Amino acid sequence: MASRTASYLSSDNCYDFVVATTQESINTTMKQYLFGLKQPEVIDCYVDQHGNDVSIKLGDLLQKSENVNPFDIPHDVDEEHDPRIKKIKEARFTRAWRARLGFPMNDPSKVPDVVKLGSDASRVNFKMFCAEFQVVALIPSTYDKPRWINVSQKKDQPWIFTSEVKLGIRHLDFKSGYGMLPAEVQKRTEPLKRRQDEASATIFSIQQLLLDLENANLTNTLPIIDGLSKNDDAYKMLQKSFLGPYFQKMKSKGEPLLGIVIRERPQTTNPTLKVTDFEYNVNPYVDSQGYQIMKPDYLEQRATTLNYLCVADGRKLRNATQFPWNWVDKGELVSRDGALAVNRNSLARFLISKLHSYVRKACVQIKPILKVHPKTVEVEWKATDPPPDVTIDLCPKGTKVITFKWISEEAEDSFGIIYKSTSKTQYYLDVEFINDTIILTQRQVIHLKVRLNVWNGEADIIDKSITETYSLGVNSYGELEAKLNVAPVNDKSKKISIPEWEDILFANGFNEAMEKSAENARIAAYQLKVIPTSIIQDYVFPGKVFIFKDPCFSEHQDLLASISYSDPR
Repeated sequence: MASRTASYLSSDNCYDFVVATTQESINTTMKQYLFGLKQPEVIDCYVDQHGNDVSIKLGDLLQKSENVNPFDIPHDVDEEHDPRIKKIKEARFTRAWRARLGFPMNDPSKVPDVVKLGSDASRVNFKMFCAEFQVVALIPSTYDKPRWINVSQKKDQPWIFTSEVKLGIRHLDFKSGYGMLPAEVQKRTEPLKRRQDEASATIFSIQQLLLDLENANLTNTLPIIDGLSKNDDAYKMLQKSFLGPYFQKMKSKGEPLLGIVIRERPQTTNPTLKVTDFEYNVNPYVDSQGYQIMKPDYLEQRATTLNYLCVADGRKLRNATQFPWNWVDKGELVSRDGALAVNRNSLARFLISKLHSYVRKACVQIKPILKVHPKTVEVEWKATDPPPDVTIDLCPKGTKVITFKWISEEAEDSFGIIYKSTSKTQYYLDVEFINDTIILTQRQVIHLKVRLNVWNGEADIIDKSITETYSLGVNSYGELEAKLNVAPVNDKSKKISIPEWEDILFANGFNEAMEKSAENARIAAYQLKVIPTSIIQDYVFPGKVFIFKDPCFSEHQDLLASISYSDPR
């Protein structure tokens, strides 16, 4: 199967990063959400009014029936054996149901999937469970006595209704909506709240990805209720009346969220990987050629992913597209809940913003100053201010993703026509993404030309490079980090010299003067330093914290990491 190592977000540069979560992990979250509900009860009663069923509150029904509660009347009794049936009939009662939201089982692992992803975001199957479910009805008969029905679901055989819903996005103001976020999300985003509290203008907004309960429809997958035929009016009543009250009660306790994104308003400088807009889509499982498997098996369906397609820094968000690779292989479901992918260009822009000021400081030209003495000439040096800018190349392909380059103009000093010194300073920084490493290579070159009388010489009197390798890993807190390894400085500096006998007989210590000048240049030049870098992510899911696994770069240098929920299942 096509794996996430084929990730190529820079192919059309439409998303800065993608967070993909499997159907299996979504179900784990949804089950924990539903298990955490305080199990609100939903009751719906109906009475006959001029041949039509009319909804009535249980309290009003009790007044009409002289306080006879239909839910207390046993199954299959009649008027002769239970006078309560007569009271119920006099109140013109027809049928009722009551349900307590939640799961009848105590073990989440025994609960079937709550959510099943379709081929796109417009088709999501959502299974509705109840911890308790009871249906009562007076079934009329043309020739016999009416039949009294009172049935309840068994604890290990829940009645499951399935609805087809769409995914929706709800926008919230950060200040007014922050208190509506789950407690774990608030805890995780406290630094953002402090920033917002200290700011005079709005910095952040909240977007919630949730099930669109307003436009849900029951599917043809209906439960079997012992003692109640699907052709009975009571069953048909359930089909018509169950969905609305169930979802309304669920919404009153907090809608089932699939994800939360904190959006930061676009800034004019200092690009970051903070999300400023997002879209979502569903990625069905694909084969080795990148084509959707039309009849996925059990594991392939559970490896289907819901993808959060994010952009940063105010870039325009394009329409959602499916990817020709699987973010999680079906064989990885036990150990992974999803994957994170960062566009190579987005990560490169982020690193450019972090490295640019350092690079400018390293681009220091040193100019030669001739000091003429009676018997010799020395070259001293003067450092200039950093340039206003440097050349930055964002490489579209290959392991090298960024090149900083600066080459100074030639600087010279002379004394008459006999003595002349010319120098040029160069600085380079290459950034590479290879396997599970970020490699930074700095190189500094100072080229010197000297003419003393009839003697000429030139060389790269400073040619040094330093390579820093950041190995990507996961720390003890489950957070992505980079561990630094610095290689020894590679010094290819050369000397300007003439043959020793010529120097002794004619040049009056030319070589000694040049070596002293080179040493002065090394002192005056910028000293290469280890560059501090960091990779930052700020994505939060409701009630859970992700940990990272196996960070590496894809075949096209997108940054990848598997993600898992930190809480054990």
